[in-house]
Amino acid sequence: PWDWNETNSLVLCNQLGLKNSSATTYFYSYFGQGSGFTLQLQAACTGTESSVFQCPPKASTYYFQQYTYSCYYHYFDIGIQCFNDNGDSSLLCDDGDIRLINQNNATDGVVEICYLNQWSTVCGDYAWTDDTSGAITACKQLGYNSPIGVPYDRYGYYGLTYISNVHCDARNNRLIDCYHNTALSYCYSAAAVTCQESFTGQCEEGSVSLIRGFTPYEGTVQVCGNGVWGSVCSTYWDSLDASVVCRQLGYGDFGAIAYPYANFGQSFGPIWLHYLNCSGSEESLFNCSIASTTGNSYCQHYNDPGVVCPGPSPLQNCTDGDVHLVGGSVPSQGRVELCYKGHWGTICGQYGDISTYANVICRQLGYSPYNAINYYNSYYYYGQGSGGIFLYTPTLLCIGNEKTLLDCYHPPIGYHECNSHYADIGLACQVNGLNISQCTSGDIRLVDGLTTYEGRVEFCIGGTWTALCGYPQNWDSNNAAVLCHQFGLQSSDPVIIFNQYFGQGTGSSLQLSPLCTGNEGSLLECPSENYYYGHNYAHYYVCYSYQHNDLGVRCGNITALPLNCSNGDLRLTDGNSQFNGRIEICYENQWGTVCGDNSWISDTSGASTVCKQLGYSPINATPFALSLPGSGSHVLLLSGVHCDARANRLIDCFHNPFNSSYCSYGAAGVNCEAISNTTECLDGAVRLVGGSSPYEGRVEVCGRGIWGTICSIGYYYGNGWSSLDASVVCRQLGFPSTGPIVYSSIWQYGLAQGPIWLYSVRCTGDEEQLFDCPLSSNYNPYSPYCDHYNDAGVMCQAPSPPQNCTNGDVRLVGGYSPSIGRVEMC
Repeated sequence: PWDWNETNSLVLCNQLGLKNSSATTYFYSYFGQGSGFTLQLQAACTGTESSVFQCPPKASTYYFQQYTYSCYYHYFDIGIQCFNDNGDSSLLCDDGDIRLINQNNATDGVVEICYLNQWSTVCGDYAWTDDTSGAITACKQLGYNSPIGVPYDRYGYYGLTYISNVHCDARNNRLIDCYHNTALSYCYSAAAVTCQESFTGQCEEGSVSLIRGFTPYEGTVQVCGNGVWGSVCSTYWDSLDASVVCRQLGYGDFGAIAYPYANFGQSFGPIWLHYLNCSGSEESLFNCSIASTTGNSYCQHYNDPGVVCPGPSPLQNCTDGDVHLVGGSVPSQGRVELCYKGHWGTICGQYGDISTYANVICRQLGYSPYNAINYYNSYYYYGQGSGGIFLYTPTLLCIGNEKTLLDCYHPPIGYHECNSHYADIGLACQVNGLNISQCTSGDIRLVDGLTTYEGRVEFCIGGTWTALCGYPQNWDSNNAAVLCHQFGLQSSDPVIIFNQYFGQGTGSSLQLSPLCTGNEGSLLECPSENYYYGHNYAHYYVCYSYQHNDLGVRCGNITALPLNCSNGDLRLTDGNSQFNGRIEICYENQWGTVCGDNSWISDTSGASTVCKQLGYSPINATPFALSLPGSGSHVLLLSGVHCDARANRLIDCFHNPFNSSYCSYGAAGVNCEAISNTTECLDGAVRLVGGSSPYEGRVEVCGRGIWGTICSIGYYYGNGWSSLDASVVCRQLGFPSTGPIVYSSIWQYGLAQGPIWLYSVRCTGDEEQLFDCPLSSNYNPYSPYCDHYNDAGVMCQAPSPPQNCTNGDVRLVGGYSPSIGRVEMC
């Protein structure tokens, strides 16, 4: 359906001599499956052409030749129906219309919906039968005074369907406006409904209630839609959504606690609201925006959300932003509470937070702003709080010199991700502590580099040096340039280096996610990325020591470093002979380790390439993994290695970016053998293995005298194993090269062993052998994920006598009249 449209079908009708005003397309072998090879036309006809071969190709096609891409199976064979001006008008309708057919009575029957001006059933899947929102919306659209609908399915009602997985919002008036999947397919049960003609509403539209709670202020959330109580889907449900419920019920709204997954028990009836994205200031849930307006929302009643609202309490004598400590044995210790709008609320956190806010709180209370002791799960020490939860420490960013807690960067009061007061934080401030700090908040430094212009980046926060951590997707050369500016270093080519290249800091690390332009004078001047469901709250979060992602920067010209080795050089260490050991690779004048991950162990292509590069035999090369070294060249440089049979050096193989990942598997090692004259095959040869005939099987190609396989998946969509690649195999084996069927898993021809020799080949279809094919134009030097479960296979066409037809002829087969049927082309 994504490659073919009605205009293309209309051109086919014209080509068949049926001059028609309209045409309908049927997908998924509606008129039965054909035989022989298949042909996929990715055409973009305008409707004026007399033949589909005159149509231009789709602009978005990934393929080199418009008319030579093969579908995998005859399951995808298309059919068409041609209509003239006096065609059957009963098939015409307006998109979104619905009707009941096969009715038991006027209010009961199978639901059909008009889509693409064609009537089709709605799938009676679990989404239809388990959630009454679709049935209620259908009855409402059909005009019944009562919006009550009881869903059921008609099993065995086998037919064409465009609509499945329906979930309706209480504000939807038509079934087509609900969340749903849209894909032409067959469904073995049709959606049906029984509507009621009269009904007295249970509730007022848009109202909310709480059920199954122990107090009036808590419970599972219910919302009224179409006069019926229903529930809410908890996808994206957070404390801001909960605060709107509490406000709508007349309770305290700041610091409401949100619970997903039916914490208070499941509700009943339709699921009326999906993907809520409240800002926290709305007066009703029905006023909240939707976080996602596309796709389907798979929700059932075990996803019903709940809330705990702050109960009513008298206003306190406090000012917004005041803090105090409660429950401690002395005034300088206790559970932290914050005043907002005349009420005291708590702050919740998690273990490992950067606790600079603790020093800020102590300063605000008049104590020493250094060396405060932070207590998580403070109910063990100072008792559990009550009322609202006002702040969440992972979204607090305090530099350490702020005068009050609310001077720190923070999300709106009331936003948090805690589901109880068990995570309330407590503090012990230093009463007579020395006002001595290691550094000035906001300063940065470089540590453990070989020169003064490189090293691990450490940031002063709260008077303590803390390492920065991050990932390649959060840091780029603009961020590196700002770091170098802040160090007072001007660099033409600043580089961020990941995975604790310069060693690991102590304790937890601070992750900033800056979006610098490169012109800022400090990281803190850069805007930041968003984290929490589209809410622009989080400026940073914590990396823990086990995540091994402390980052470094290099601000100078690396050519100034002493040259110890050249990029891509290899050596073996820690072995018991010259033929085996741990592999080290040189990159930017430093020796480092190769990761012994699954791609290294499961595919011998990397080991074979290493042995060849070192001057040993590539045959019988054996990969293994061993413990990472505790000292010496312990820097991890390379991971995710997959080698093409034509790669002569390990650095030329597919691999992850240098310094881009942490390795938990161990170091890559290899066993090589001395050069010998023994080979299994001639380089470049191909063969088919595991098939039931000589014309089919798993494709194996010879590289370095060893049989290996081909990866059937590509790094990008559209550059995996295709019929163009398969046609070259068939030609190389002496079989017909037109119309081969391609396979891309082990299920057809079994699981192979040995190296995977080719990745992302992109044949034009004219080559004489696979080794002549180029890499895809979408080629990416980073490793595709591939193992022998993805080995490529092919079914070539057996030689057959030519048919009595001319290239480009078309015919319709299997229909009940000459104007309808499966399309076949000569």
